[in-house]
Amino acid sequence: MVKPKGKKVTVEKPKKHEEGKYVYGIIPYTGMERSFGNIGVEKNRVYTVNYKDIAAVVSDAPVKDYPVTEDYTRKHEKVARTVLKKHSVVPAAFGQVFKNQKILRVLMRKAYKTLKESMKLVDNKTELGVKAILSKEIAESLDEKKKKQFEKNASEIFNRLNKKADESVKGRLFSKRLILNSSFLVDKKKIKCFSKDMEMLSKKYRDMKISYSGPWPPYSFVYIKIGTKGIETGKREVK
Repeated sequence: MVKPKGKKVTVEKPKKHEEGKYVYGIIPYTGMERSFGNIGVEKNRVYTVNYKDIAAVVSDAPVKDYPVTEDYTRKHEKVARTVLKKHSVVPAAFGQVFKNQKILRVLMRKAYKTLKESMKLVDNKTELGVKAILSKEIAESLDEKKKKQFEKNASEIFNRLNKKADESVKGRLFSKRLILNSSFLVDKKKIKCFSKDMEMLSKKYRDMKISYSGPWPPYSFVYIKIGTKGIETGKREVK
């Protein structure tokens, strides 16, 4: 008796993502590798890969497109802020991953000059964000005269804080209640003075809520992106 031959079923194994180097930013290199704990986007070790006197802050991670989810962005931001506590950092945009360490070093070599210029800009500095928000009641009752007065007050707040900053940038006013939305690049030694000015301005302008956030990596002033030609770095337009 001949047994009927069954069809051979081929089970395809799921493709594995190649392990690459996920980049969070660039910091000065002082002669030894730094480790920041298992806080990477894939919950693995964050460490440095150096080229000359600069180092990329990385973690091993699959080479793929990273979705902009709350979990991933929170982990990325946590690494950047942890590094900022002890180092000057040129932050990388979210989801920047290189195929391997060799390629990363080659691209760091090619972008070395611009990376050094970016490092100089943010050396011992941090970003502080300031918003001034009108109450719902005030925003709904604004006439042209009141609007101009609030805009004048917002300008005075900006100018006062700008004296404590090396650079500043004005963000988009995405709400009728938002009268000021600015970021300031501040020397870490001047943060206390900046905070005191914020307290004084909050007391002076009680008819608007002045919120203060930071310190942040200086995302509003410099950036690192991976492009078709390698690492793209630059300085954002500032006012």
